[in-house]
Amino acid sequence: MTEMRVYIANLGKYNEGELVGAWFTPPVDYEEMAEKIGLNAEYEEYAIHDYELPFPVDEYTSIEEINRLCEMVNELPDEIQEELSELVGCVGSLEAVSYTHLRAHETAAN
Repeated sequence: MTEMRVYIANLGKYNEGELVGAWFTPPVDYEEMAEKIGLNAEYEEYAIHDYELPFPVDEYTSIEEINRLCEMVNELPDEIQEELSELVGCVGSLEAVSYTHLRAHETAAN
């Protein structure tokens, strides 16, 4: 699987016509991200403007949620990770893929 990463932009600067953002590899440290893209008392909001992830996110997906989902991906076996985008498309969500994998694993163990 390719490296997971997200492009996070300073939303206030973007709305003013200036593109200030950077690519980050999860887990994203909020403080590091805020410093790198210039979040402060005047510019508090960020947005996801691009991503290379095996699951969909939108511009307002939180850093915490992206980190949680990426951790979930990393816990899956390599053979599932390799087909993850297709599996998510079939079952609808990363959580469904993970749950199905866990249930199959539990059934096989019994």
